[in-house]
Amino acid sequence: MITLPDGRRLRVSETAPGPGRTPVVVAECGLGDGHGMWAGVAARVGAVTRFVAYDRAGLGGSDPDPRPRTARRMAQDLADLLDALRPGPFVLVGHSIGGPVCRLAAAARPDDVVGMVLVDPAAEDLPASYTPAMRALTRLGAATLPLQARIGRLDRLHRRRVAGIAWSAGIVPGSVDGTVAERRAFTAGLAEVRDAPPTPPRVPVTVLSAGTRPELIAAHERYAAGLPDGRHVLVAGSGHDIHLERPALVAEEIRRMLG
Repeated sequence: MITLPDGRRLRVSETAPGPGRTPVVVAECGLGDGHGMWAGVAARVGAVTRFVAYDRAGLGGSDPDPRPRTARRMAQDLADLLDALRPGPFVLVGHSIGGPVCRLAAAARPDDVVGMVLVDPAAEDLPASYTPAMRALTRLGAATLPLQARIGRLDRLHRRRVAGIAWSAGIVPGSVDGTVAERRAFTAGLAEVRDAPPTPPRVPVTVLSAGTRPELIAAHERYAAGLPDGRHVLVAGSGHDIHLERPALVAEEIRRMLG
């Protein structure tokens, strides 16, 4: 457990080959996910350098947060976590909403971050994310989560999501309350990033796209093209959970950042 400046504690999981290996890789989960989602990547990257994954506030073994769980709030927690994990430097890896969170944290700690790998990251510049219908769907999804958990639907969806993965027994879903808090703040959090985008990082950034949503792939291409050292990789045949479906590929992209 690592204690943040305001007293909240975050549960951290580390894999390391031994002391002194840098950069340190820090992984940020997708919405509502626990640190175990990175197990396949951690097993591969942790053989060569320190790999850190954690449960965000209100998920898994971490304390809840009384404040709204927007992307900027999550990024502040990540920046505080980097402070606690020093010395770095750090390579940040973020899946889905973890992508914007990593970008914000890198802007807050530019001297600490030497690279990023964004795994099918959420994109704040998609108009479809802010339509009334999408906002209503997001609110409905958050409101019905507790009921879905009580009738066992969330457990079934989780099992289906990790089916066929050898290490799936160690992957537990995030807590319902924490997931509800993240879903409630999702659209507002993306809008914050859209309206006040973080300073583009001047470090290598690789963006991995699942081959499922053309508009999201295009957003990833635009973002990577606008960076001083950006790289875009289309992972054909993969769904949104590239780190679950293709952990070796994600690990290889991380190792590219390690030099």
